[in-house]
Amino acid sequence: MWVRRSDFRIDGNLKGFNFTSKLKMLTVPTLVVLGDHDIVSVASAEALVSALPNAELTVLSNCGHMMYIDQTRRFNDLVSAFLWPRRSVLVGGAQSAYAHSDVRRHF
Repeated sequence: MWVRRSDFRIDGNLKGFNFTSKLKMLTVPTLVVLGDHDIVSVASAEALVSALPNAELTVLSNCGHMMYIDQTRRFNDLVSAFLWPRRSVLVGGAQSAYAHSDVRRHF
């Protein structure tokens, strides 16, 4: 993902390191989020998403790299919507106070 296919030029100890082929081993659902004014390009984010077998990409409008500050409510709603269907996995499969919370009210 570095250099030619990415927005970043890596040097020093990581120069020549490419982990892209290892990403296919991550089978957990993955949410990739960037802002439409982000330092990371959509092309780089799409390359990351295509390397992850269970990933989805969302580009938030009117924000940069710190979308959780620029668009706090939208970012939180997006992450909550992504995590809510997976809540039983996140809490170890058991019903908990989290599973019964009012997180859904924001959707």
